[in-house]
Amino acid sequence: MALRHGLVRRAVERARGVDVRPRSARARGKHARVVVTNAANGTGDAGGGRDAPGMTSGRRRGARAPFAPSGDQPSAIEKCAALLRDGDRKYVCLRGATGTGKTFVVANVLAGMDKPALVVVPNKTLAAQVARELRAYLGETHRVELFVSHFSVYVPESYSNGRYTEKRSAIDADLDALRHRATRALVEPGKTPVIVASVSCLYGLGLPTDYVDAALTIEIGAAASVHGIRGLESKLRDDLLYERVMPYMEVERGQFKTSPAPDDENCFTVEIWPPYLESALELRVRENDGTVVSCQSRGCSMHSLTIWPRVHYITPAERLQRALVSIQNELEEQSKMLRGEGFAIEADRLEQRTNADLQLLRELGWCPGAEHYSRHLRGARPEEPPVTLLDYFSYSADGSKQKRDWILVADESHVMLPQLRAMHGGDRSRKLSLVAAGYRLPSALDNRPLMSEEFWERVPQALLVSATPGDIETSWVGGKSSDAMVDMVVRPSGVLDPPVHIIGKENQLEQLAQRVSEKAKLGERSLVCVLTKADTEDLSMYLNAQGVRADWVHSELTAPQRAEKLSKLQRGELDCIVGAQLLREGLDLPSVSLVAILDADVPGFMRSARSLMQMAGRAARNKHGECVLFADSVTGAMRDMMSEVDRRREKQHRHNVENNLTPTTATLGSSTSTLSLFEVMADEITKEKEKWVVEQSVGLTSQNRSDVDEEAVEKALRSWRKRREGGVVRPGPKPSDSLKMENNANTAEGEKLVAETVLDRYGIDATHVERLRRLHRDMPAKTGVYRWLDADGKVLYIGKAKNLRSRTGHYLSPALIQASPRHRKLLASARTLDAVLTPGGEADALALEARLIQRERPALNILLKDAPKPESARIVLTSKNSDGRLFIARFQNEFDPSKVERVWTLPTREAAIRTMAFLERALDLRGVSFRSRFGETAAIAQWKFAVDIASMVLDAKYDDAIAKLELHGELAAALEIRVSAQEEAERGQGSRGSLAALLQADSSAKHWNMDIIAAASSGGGTCAVKIVKVRDGVIVDVLGSSVDVPNATADDDIAEATLAEAAQLVAEQMYASETSDRPDVVYIPHVVAEPVQLRAALKSLGIGGSSRSKVLHHGSAKEGSLLQALADVALENADESARATASKSIAALRLKDAIALSASPKSIEGVDVSHLAGQNAVTSFVRFEGGSPAPLKHKRYELSEAVTPSDDYGGIAESITARLSSKGALPDVLMIDGGAGQLTAAANAILEAGVVISNMVGEDDRPLDLANSKPRRTVALCALAKGRSSGEEALWIPALSPAGRCVGVRVDDAHVDALRLLRAVRDSAHAVALGAHRNLRREERLRSVASA
Repeated sequence: MALRHGLVRRAVERARGVDVRPRSARARGKHARVVVTNAANGTGDAGGGRDAPGMTSGRRRGARAPFAPSGDQPSAIEKCAALLRDGDRKYVCLRGATGTGKTFVVANVLAGMDKPALVVVPNKTLAAQVARELRAYLGETHRVELFVSHFSVYVPESYSNGRYTEKRSAIDADLDALRHRATRALVEPGKTPVIVASVSCLYGLGLPTDYVDAALTIEIGAAASVHGIRGLESKLRDDLLYERVMPYMEVERGQFKTSPAPDDENCFTVEIWPPYLESALELRVRENDGTVVSCQSRGCSMHSLTIWPRVHYITPAERLQRALVSIQNELEEQSKMLRGEGFAIEADRLEQRTNADLQLLRELGWCPGAEHYSRHLRGARPEEPPVTLLDYFSYSADGSKQKRDWILVADESHVMLPQLRAMHGGDRSRKLSLVAAGYRLPSALDNRPLMSEEFWERVPQALLVSATPGDIETSWVGGKSSDAMVDMVVRPSGVLDPPVHIIGKENQLEQLAQRVSEKAKLGERSLVCVLTKADTEDLSMYLNAQGVRADWVHSELTAPQRAEKLSKLQRGELDCIVGAQLLREGLDLPSVSLVAILDADVPGFMRSARSLMQMAGRAARNKHGECVLFADSVTGAMRDMMSEVDRRREKQHRHNVENNLTPTTATLGSSTSTLSLFEVMADEITKEKEKWVVEQSVGLTSQNRSDVDEEAVEKALRSWRKRREGGVVRPGPKPSDSLKMENNANTAEGEKLVAETVLDRYGIDATHVERLRRLHRDMPAKTGVYRWLDADGKVLYIGKAKNLRSRTGHYLSPALIQASPRHRKLLASARTLDAVLTPGGEADALALEARLIQRERPALNILLKDAPKPESARIVLTSKNSDGRLFIARFQNEFDPSKVERVWTLPTREAAIRTMAFLERALDLRGVSFRSRFGETAAIAQWKFAVDIASMVLDAKYDDAIAKLELHGELAAALEIRVSAQEEAERGQGSRGSLAALLQADSSAKHWNMDIIAAASSGGGTCAVKIVKVRDGVIVDVLGSSVDVPNATADDDIAEATLAEAAQLVAEQMYASETSDRPDVVYIPHVVAEPVQLRAALKSLGIGGSSRSKVLHHGSAKEGSLLQALADVALENADESARATASKSIAALRLKDAIALSASPKSIEGVDVSHLAGQNAVTSFVRFEGGSPAPLKHKRYELSEAVTPSDDYGGIAESITARLSSKGALPDVLMIDGGAGQLTAAANAILEAGVVISNMVGEDDRPLDLANSKPRRTVALCALAKGRSSGEEALWIPALSPAGRCVGVRVDDAHVDALRLLRAVRDSAHAVALGAHRNLRREERLRSVASA
């Protein structure tokens, strides 16, 4: 590793203490700087007179701020600095009350220390706030960066209760850029780094030496590689791990491509997009010697820069080879151990997954989930701690081997320290299950966060910061009275801690509403703290009913949503926010003068002394602040909290008197206290994207590896995807893009490239391919196992897929056939394709696939990883007393059946939601329950009455419930239940409650442990299968699945024998799972073709245990029997599911024909532009997938002032443009609410954005092929209009007129099923738009009230 001459000189001078800043910087004095001077020695060093190692001598250092330290700040700064100068003292604790300026004190302490600092905070948003504040204070002398998790979505890989959950994650590119910037700050010479991090700093990173050695220095006139353009490609691909894409493809983050320069035959253009930059770099490099001729981005030329690796995990070639051997050895040992213990399926699973990863590691040097092999890849010993961000702090940027000294600041240490302890235990527990099930090698346990002990062993010195230090911090510094416990309770504003009042719980809701109203009249705000999320919503509704402008916050809101509500409180648009844990730390809201804490006397963490102090502190920035505890007794936690408040108030009051200081409420809170992470860091992210063009980085080189074939990356990725589905692929070429052919030079003009074309080129008969294509299209979009068979019925290939239709279609891709001889042979030999749906999801498919592969021995195999999900739901009544609740249980283990009053099982969650909805409308269950739990006398009696009525309804005793309501004069509630009972009867659910009663009444049925498995079909080639589980005479669950019938069309009737076969198939798959709950008897209400064989199979799977009784009943049950009633439940639910599935499938097929599509649409977005009385114009985009709404993917846009609300065409054009510019994937169809004019406006906007309209037709009404050779996004377009007077609906699609303009053509023969689907999309778009209008009107009313 070599430094450029100038950088070497500056690094040496800096080490000697010479001021190496530019002359202009040394002379600059325009900006005022507050320098904390050590009173003892008069120096400008906030930390004292002795220079830290490497500190610039004679240089005045301090935190830059427009104010001087005041209150307890000067003494706290001086004392902390003095304590930290003691090299033998490891821990110092700053106990700073809320609002005393702890961050400012920390900044002044760090300003006097010329050594790196790691500031660890509990969460992302708080980290962003702290980073922003420290950057404001230390930006001139320190390099303040942010290091948090780069995942915007993260679901870890896990295995629990027989269910495998695949890792799902989404990396936010901006946060990833900030992480790279943080690590660069630690390995580059320059300003002293201060890194603000979340607990993400505990998790593994690559070795800092590998990261630095892999970097590539680009300098104009110098050779980027001595091996020319091929050497540069090898360096980018092998050392920096950038992914190469074809020259005709667009480059994305972490990718590069090379192409001949158009104006110079001796040069190549290299386009590379580092993940931490906003746009790609464009280099011009000479082919023969690798000399860099130019370097540009966005038209700006640069003389030199350093390109850092795409990822932090970098493994040199020699170590990678050793790692491959080590991984293979561990695989053999673990596989042998599993087989020896009788776990053959787990061993097969482990071998298949690991071998797929090994192949990709050999070919590319990385694989998805490579972090699980980190122990091998870095050559570590078993159980050796991982390499983390802390190792980058110890790394010396000047290249010396001596470890660098640094300091840790633990912000909100009372929260952060328990987090550090908990991280390792949870991670290990999760991975032990993965290892036991054969999903990971035991070495994956070493891919872990640091243990708490390991973390603190690596920390040279720590400053612990908290308003309420925990027991750990207190013991580390020697107790509350220790010299190392620096007390800071006096605020610069003079505001005292809020006094504490205790009020009894009797009529507490009325008293709370009165106090909040009184504060609102004074222009002050309130926070109310409750225990549960449900209470936050219920209490806010209650307060609104009492005339208080209240809202709620809890963890189910996104960060921007929480931030928006808190901002409204700050602006005066709300009087009160109700919350639970989210109202503790980190909120700077000086307008809040009342904190009310309900259930203050409930024992537990949420009402501990520390939690009470944190909540009360939210009112400590307002001079009128007060805290009210609603409690009937005084707990020890309350007593400790009040004692600490009294101590602080006494000291604060004495300081105010001695200094003649009048308390003053802060006029504005922190500008970042109510913002989300992305809002807080917006300017930092922008600065990062702009700053790189002027940065001069250290030039680093490393030895290149040998050249690799240009197609290696794409070929290896395809191979890996075929061998294994687990893990998440790192950002790279999209699967569809990586399968595209590099050129179509051999394709005749106008000829469409298809599988047959490629096979013909190789002299292979392709007449059978069309039949295979039809089989693929008949595949369900469901989970299952598929097989390719030859003409003799021999299995060529067995695979698994989450989506059978999508996966099998890949094998017909011309690019895949062109690139892979193995797949050419497969398609040439295959004559049929079949599939099996797995009712238990991927876990059952995994087991089935393993058995088939062991039996058939095909060449390839891919494994599934999901278990079945129950469709039933449970409604739980905890108690009929005042503290009871009636709710839908989300999870199986959410309640203890022995500790609740009643549990009702409904066949689907939709049925449970529907039932609870009409009970809520009739009885106001939630509001009554809330008021009853909080002691309202009238509500207690009302709750008991409501519970009795609800129990009757859930038992299907509708007549009794209606009679009791009418007797008490509740006629509206009786009518609601009467109507709902009729609707349930029409759905076939009316007898559910009476069936449960009959089961319990029958003496023999009380002991039934039985599964009833029934299948039904409504055409469309799909069978729906339902499993009703009865345990001890109680229906405990209902499971569901679907099985596709090959070659069946939408109009085929499924034979009874096929239904029996489907039910049998589901039974065999379900009980193959070792964790499946096995019954004593299985009943299939269809005639099974080979019952003897099925009985034997069920016995072998553990059905019936050791009993000799009959384990299988099949065929029709005795009419009028309980068994027939149970079968009817299963059949009715299967039939309903089959009708819904077939209806959606058929509607999509009809829509395909109606609007000239080439395939059935999977996703549709409805577009509705609307306004209210010429105001509040909004556009809603409602997404349907598989014929059903996908609410999480709905979008809403507010139109700009440039578009008048009545301008439908302008509104559509602006909204479509905004939608196309978003990062979200486009749907298959965009449906406009309107006629030909609106359609034309949308079509023009789509074409202007460079998107192809896939269903554009010509004069002869035949689809046009508007796509060129360059890959482009496509979307189909249609419009559905309703006549204003006639009410007749009209369907329109786009067409190209002879003049070349886009016009609308009416479709006169659209099928009613297609229109019904489009109508549902349009109505949903209307509903979303109406909801948006309601929100806007509510906000306007709140603003008008606030202004009044």
